[in-house]
Amino acid sequence: MEQPADFARLYSQVSLNQRGRGLSLIEEADPRPGEVVLDLGCGTGDLTTHLARRVGPSGHVFAVDPDVERLEVARKSIPKELGNISYLEGRGEDLSMIAGGTIDLVYSNYAIHWVQNKRSMMRELARCLRPGGRCAFELVSTMSPFLVEVTKMSAGCGEVLLPKIKGLSERQWRDLLLQRDFMVRKAELLEVWEHFADLEAFFDWWEATTHGMFQREAISAVDRAGLAADFKGGRDVFLTYATRMVARKPRQVVLRPARPAMLADHAAAA
Repeated sequence: MEQPADFARLYSQVSLNQRGRGLSLIEEADPRPGEVVLDLGCGTGDLTTHLARRVGPSGHVFAVDPDVERLEVARKSIPKELGNISYLEGRGEDLSMIAGGTIDLVYSNYAIHWVQNKRSMMRELARCLRPGGRCAFELVSTMSPFLVEVTKMSAGCGEVLLPKIKGLSERQWRDLLLQRDFMVRKAELLEVWEHFADLEAFFDWWEATTHGMFQREAISAVDRAGLAADFKGGRDVFLTYATRMVARKPRQVVLRPARPAMLADHAAAA
């Protein structure tokens, strides 16, 4: 069985589609020279270096991820000319390593669907961002029926994996942002497709993406044979619906009368 470090290296090789979407998200987020960026769920750092080049030597990128193996790959691949990246181990629910009011942009590409407590994460993002700071993220909203079906084929692995992917709808994300008084500039639901040359290429992608939680060896020979036939000659696969959100923290404190429903929301987020 492959080790966590192997999955981290494999992820850097097979996540080209997610990387492409991440580059598009960087353009939408528009990091500027001198800004301080939080790359939340930075993975192996492929997109972190793009952010670092955009903010330049007068800016900085704090890149956070809970996967120590992916962080190790990222640290080893920092271009020599970039001295403005700090890779940190951490989770979205607890960003205590980042000082409050210091971040201009929170950027996250296909990572925060893994965050289990989205309310705690939003509280942390609001704390870290400067007044007028912004956030831009894209993440899984709903997995496709095909991806769910294949994951369930992986015996007990699927039962462990599926509950860990906590997707929210575009409306649910909008509500979370509005509860923190963010101004939502964009909320878009997207279909994510990817072409795989064969079944093994698909397995490589899904094992690496799930940090090895999905295991092809746990799928029966009969099911694998059926899947292999479906992938013969290559196949375009509908993977997920994804949500892309762009929002801004208000420049001034928003004063508004407390309502019972609002108090209940904030109590639940505590």
